[in-house]
Amino acid sequence: MEKRIAACVCVVVLSCLLLSGCQNQGTAVSDMSSKIRLDSHGLVKFVHSSMDRIKDQKSGAESVKVSWMFQNNVSRTINIRINVQFFDAANKLLYNQTKQLENMVPGYKEQYFSPANWVLFSGPDAVKVDHVVISTTEII
Repeated sequence: MEKRIAACVCVVVLSCLLLSGCQNQGTAVSDMSSKIRLDSHGLVKFVHSSMDRIKDQKSGAESVKVSWMFQNNVSRTINIRINVQFFDAANKLLYNQTKQLENMVPGYKEQYFSPANWVLFSGPDAVKVDHVVISTTEII
């Protein structure tokens, strides 16, 4: 009986020691989803959107990741160009990236994230990001 109690105590103590180093290492993420504006000219609407500020606690490097999922909002198949622009508080453009989405049939709703629908902005200016504008134009 005493051996079982001693073994349980040893397991608990070892578990505590092993887990004690797992605190607050890696990255910190803060949600900024309310800072995304969609300018789609009625072509698409958001099914989901998010914007996260990511800070690597070891290096101190900061980045901003914007992700989205669209639904085709018109009654025809469309191809769209997606322009993602990162701005500071003074509305100065910091970074711009363009992507394309092809053959969205009427009512199509994106179901999962892929590299086609997220943008990561890293570097010294990432700390200045205040808001993001995602605009779409139809490719004819």
